[in-house]
Amino acid sequence: TAAGETCDDGGDTAACDSDCSAVSCGDGHHNTAAGEACDDGGESASCDPDCTLPLCGDGYTNASAGEQCDDGGTAPGDGCDGSCQNESPVTCSDSLDTIYTAGNSQNGNMFDVLAGCNLRICSFDVNANTLSYNFEVYYRMGSYVGHEDSSTGWILAGSKTGVTGLGSGTPTPLNLDLSINVNAGQTVAFYVTATNASLYYTNGTAVGAVVSSNADLTVYEGVGKGYPFGGTFTPRVWNGTIHYHCN
Repeated sequence: TAAGETCDDGGDTAACDSDCSAVSCGDGHHNTAAGEACDDGGESASCDPDCTLPLCGDGYTNASAGEQCDDGGTAPGDGCDGSCQNESPVTCSDSLDTIYTAGNSQNGNMFDVLAGCNLRICSFDVNANTLSYNFEVYYRMGSYVGHEDSSTGWILAGSKTGVTGLGSGTPTPLNLDLSINVNAGQTVAFYVTATNASLYYTNGTAVGAVVSSNADLTVYEGVGKGYPFGGTFTPRVWNGTIHYHCN
């Protein structure tokens, strides 16, 4: 058929007339061999069942969850057609500070955060002296309480070496690229630690007391920790900033 002509079968059956070739399936499609044709013949989202495309979901715009991408991909940058475009990378423009009053120090802190919305945690700032630090950030769903002394169940979310501290009382950005998703009403625990030097924190009043809160998240008093999963000092207030996005 000439470019722009339509297929005369007009339906969802697998067969197009031999003079009416449809778009060929290739890499990124499944349930068909490379080169096999879709019977819709165009750039629309729907192919028939012998040429099925993956579904779009969260992370895409201009398409409801469940619509199909014509390139067969799901990751940002894969290039879906206009009915299923990739979303721009999430910008974590929201943040919540605890305190930066220092007063004590150790390698790091464990503390709990309660999500008030569907959160994406992106990065942290810390309270650090003017030294070069190597950082690790761990998390686990639920509270850290009862899990202070073992790495079991903790997930290493990110690390950064050679971060120069900006001095006590000034936030030192870790500039991590995390994507920790926490549902509204869910508690997540963090262990933010330096592997090679001490970070500033503040003596607390009681584990679980609220340190800082807004409509999106609440940060609670936790404990100071030696590295890695070493001595515990309680209660302690993590000095820092959480960078996040409400989905």
